[in-house]
Amino acid sequence: MQIKKILKQYIKDKDLLEIATKKILKEIKNKDIKKYYVISNVGKKIEVDKFKIDEAIIKIVNVYNIKIQKKAKLTDKAKNKIILRLSEFKFVDIVEAINNFSNDNWWMTNNSHRGIAWFFHTEDRIEQFINLKPKGNYGQFDQETDFGF
Repeated sequence: MQIKKILKQYIKDKDLLEIATKKILKEIKNKDIKKYYVISNVGKKIEVDKFKIDEAIIKIVNVYNIKIQKKAKLTDKAKNKIILRLSEFKFVDIVEAINNFSNDNWWMTNNSHRGIAWFFHTEDRIEQFINLKPKGNYGQFDQETDFGF
């Protein structure tokens, strides 16, 4: 069961894994699959458009490594935080948050060392970075050029 394999990477609790798998299978039976779903460890349904979850995470981490901290590692905590943020924001908005953060001298100087989990810690933090008007340019990230879409 491929869905269970994917979920197992993100949900460690066996009972919750079974519940999440059943919910997703039920969802799949009721709809045409064009979106991918994961259930967070608080039972929230998480939807990621257009990308498989793993692909979205890899692309986000690559942007983070290019723009903010090239040595930052994707920990389990960071992966879970990214999944939650994907349920709250569009992929392009997350890229914009990374871009705004990386183009602000103060944020880069004082916080770029904190890691991926810190960056994605809360919904409010990502919203703050989406709305940030950068002061100081480290180089603009062009998602059309760099991702080809």
